[in-house]
Amino acid sequence: MFAHLLDQHLQLDRGIRRTRIGGFGAERVRLAIEFLHQEIETSADRFGQAEDAARLGDVRGQAIELLVDVDALDLQHDFLFDAARVERLLQFRQARIETRAQRGAHFRQMRAHFGDDAFDAIEALAHETAEAFTLADQIASFASPILILTGGDPLMRADVFDIAEHAIGKGLRTVMSPNGTLVTPQVARRMKDVGIARVSISIDFPSAAEHDQFRGVPGAFDGAVRGIRNCLDAGVEVQVNSTITKLNVHYLPALLQLSDDLGAVSFHPFMLVPTGRGKELEEQELPPEEYERALEWMYDAQQESDLFMKPTDVPHYWRVMRQRAKAQGRKLEVHPHSHGGMNTLSRGCLAGIGFCFISHIGDVQGCGYFDKVAGNVREQTFPEVWRASPLFNELRDFDGLKGKCGACEFKKVCGGCRARAYEATGDHMAEEPYCAYVPRGWCAPAAG
Repeated sequence: MFAHLLDQHLQLDRGIRRTRIGGFGAERVRLAIEFLHQEIETSADRFGQAEDAARLGDVRGQAIELLVDVDALDLQHDFLFDAARVERLLQFRQARIETRAQRGAHFRQMRAHFGDDAFDAIEALAHETAEAFTLADQIASFASPILILTGGDPLMRADVFDIAEHAIGKGLRTVMSPNGTLVTPQVARRMKDVGIARVSISIDFPSAAEHDQFRGVPGAFDGAVRGIRNCLDAGVEVQVNSTITKLNVHYLPALLQLSDDLGAVSFHPFMLVPTGRGKELEEQELPPEEYERALEWMYDAQQESDLFMKPTDVPHYWRVMRQRAKAQGRKLEVHPHSHGGMNTLSRGCLAGIGFCFISHIGDVQGCGYFDKVAGNVREQTFPEVWRASPLFNELRDFDGLKGKCGACEFKKVCGGCRARAYEATGDHMAEEPYCAYVPRGWCAPAAG
């Protein structure tokens, strides 16, 4: 087992030696090494075989040597955790630092949008702190959205707390979406001191074995749980995110219970959006009928649970919610942990309407899964993109929706997932492909 862990670390070295370490700075390298050292120490508690213990001693010594001499790192070192391997860890964990107006991220889904160009661009973006400050200033100049710092893992960025502090100083409610493994007690206290309002951490299965297998990273579950507990101990709110597929939909009750048991303030089940390289997961996407059953369960569960639950990336839940509430004579109310007031209850797809995504190269998109660019904040100001983008203005015109979505009486509160429509048809205004609902009076066009 421990040998497997070492192999995982060694794999981080492959194919990345072309990138220099200098652009990241010693502090980021130190953070990476401390993370590796923490993982090694955690592994020591789990694996006690004599042979592994001997190897552990060697590795621990090498990590300590690197930690002590971090300021002198260069590409000539050739021990287990040398500069190139640290660089690979930084790239693997970060890949991109995204600043968003609203949304919690999920690791597997975000990896679908990474690419070799993202890795190549990281060093060139090491100077972007000033750009991030300017972006926060521009956002705060005309709106007060929730600002999410995500990635990758935003904690791999040395200036992430500077950016957060600047944004908070401008009046932006700022939250963070790390993967949990780097959230030490010290980091959690820094979050609290800076004023991070909430942290979202992903757990996709209620058991360590299945979660780790899904993520492909041994120890991922324990790292996420440890990060959650460190945040809560420091007084930072936590929401748990889970990507829901055929593989884990039956675990929804257990994931809700786990979130409650851990002390989270909310549970956000993210319904898979199979875009980009995430299309390799498309076969795990729930078919429309199973989607509907899952959404019905979510509505019922919310009535019984004190924990706020917000199904995400599934606009048709807002139809189900209204249908069920009307049938029961219930009034939709704002949950105390909804984090977005009535906005969380008002509409399904908010892409380009009340939400956007800004990539590591400044591209502005409707959301992280909607691979169509509305503008770029390195070429225009953010207010200019937000107000004048033809794409965003088209998304705001609900009468432009096509197919079932265009005919649906719930189009103003649902709107269908524009990312799924675009991926499935190449037309971002086409009907949502994973919705089972048939609008009143709808007759499907004849085939052919």
